[in-house]
Amino acid sequence: MEKLLLGVDLGTTNVKAMLFSEDGRFRAKGEAGSYKTISKHFNWAEQDPNVWWDDTVSAIRQAVGQVSMQDAEIAAVCVSSQGMAMLPLDKEGKPLCHAHIWMDRRAAEETAWMESVYGRERIKKEFGAYADPYYQITNIIWYKRHQPELFEKTRHIVKANTYLNYRLTGKIAIDECQAEMTLCYDIHKRCWSEELSEAIDIPLKELMPPVEEAHKILGTVTKQAEEQTGLKEGTPVLVGGVDSAMALLEIGLNQQGEAAEITGTSSNNFFAGKCLPGPDSRLLTFTPIVKTKEVPCLLFGPTNSSGDTVRWFRKVMGEEEEKRLLIQRKKASIYDIYEEMVSSSGPGCKGMFFYPYIMGERAPLWSNSMRGMFLGATALTTREDMLRSIYEGNAFALKEICVEAAKEGADTKYIRIAGGCANSREWLKIKASVLNLPVYVAKEQSGAPKGGAMLAGYAMGIYHSMQEAYQVFRSPEELIEPIPSWSKIYAELYPLFIKMREHLSGDYEELERITKKLGL
Repeated sequence: MEKLLLGVDLGTTNVKAMLFSEDGRFRAKGEAGSYKTISKHFNWAEQDPNVWWDDTVSAIRQAVGQVSMQDAEIAAVCVSSQGMAMLPLDKEGKPLCHAHIWMDRRAAEETAWMESVYGRERIKKEFGAYADPYYQITNIIWYKRHQPELFEKTRHIVKANTYLNYRLTGKIAIDECQAEMTLCYDIHKRCWSEELSEAIDIPLKELMPPVEEAHKILGTVTKQAEEQTGLKEGTPVLVGGVDSAMALLEIGLNQQGEAAEITGTSSNNFFAGKCLPGPDSRLLTFTPIVKTKEVPCLLFGPTNSSGDTVRWFRKVMGEEEEKRLLIQRKKASIYDIYEEMVSSSGPGCKGMFFYPYIMGERAPLWSNSMRGMFLGATALTTREDMLRSIYEGNAFALKEICVEAAKEGADTKYIRIAGGCANSREWLKIKASVLNLPVYVAKEQSGAPKGGAMLAGYAMGIYHSMQEAYQVFRSPEELIEPIPSWSKIYAELYPLFIKMREHLSGDYEELERITKKLGL
């Protein structure tokens, strides 16, 4: 009987379920995306977990329905998801409110308070990063302060894939990588911090999930989940993990000198590391799903808005002209028109910079006050220049993270890029030229669902190692070389990009204080 492997990934905008055969062949796909990001106030970002589940059910049913199960069976399921969601559950496992997702930056005051009661440097030393509204723990503090009645009813605090796994199996656990990303899991003692729990008066050991390896079998599909999803009762379900870690399995970050950018709504940037980042680093540590001697740890630099800046341009700047050209030129997507627009503008965009901080920024700035901006507009600036400057601004942000990684010993020889934004050839050329590094992109990309299927096969003993799984599932790659004339221009512009931003950073902190005071 043929064994199939199911990878499910709940991203920021949709959920995908993909079936693969054990020889790495794609078999079926389901997709749904009816959940929306709810932003009631500036820097708030929530999603409805009940819609997460409904869409997951729909995606799984679509995938399973495309394959005859008479001579096949699903060997195991692996669920991954967007990182950093904060979702409280009651004693019956029901959500008490919408989930705060990774884009949520509301917990600025709680971040400052946590630093004051525990110590900024102590937080970095014990948990691997400075406090930031990005992390689950600062959102938990906000939740306790602002919704105390709900907090009293809380029995579990979970992330997105933890919740989906609970709906599938009735069991709760979190993998090591996601535990580290809460900022309340001691990376040295490998446990939920009792010292922090006491300092902030939150019972972390009681509320946070048990920590297990991502490839461990968490449980099996329940009868109720079988009725909803169409998966067979008793099918093994892995602990799973965050989407970026799963996507890395497909990319194959296995040697020193390698780096990867997984770029969609936001970007997650990884560099092969030999040791944890230093105490003054502006990057984070990231535990691989499966550690190897060659790459025992990863350097991690997440950014808030990459593809989201293009979505913002499309929404705010209008798209009537692009829609007209779409019909006239018989293109398949408005993004094909964007490719032509970016190509028609030149490197440097006539001296215009775009700073992609429309939701604040994570690495390497870790700033809630920084905002997006265009600098350098003139009467000659065109829509094409503005769009290309968005692409270039994100590439400069990536370069800044590469510079930080080099300080931590990463000797990057090339970078692999995956995710939705990797479909833009112009953007790949810009990034290769800004970084002055070769860029590799897989000709076929499946992302986290494929990585989850690979991990499921490893967990079930179909593959003896993740390296074997990588070779079975590996897709051909295309090489994008830097364009020397562009690289020369970008090498001169990059220092000015940083310098001009730094001149304004204090002003943005003042702007944040004033807008809060005025209620803007």
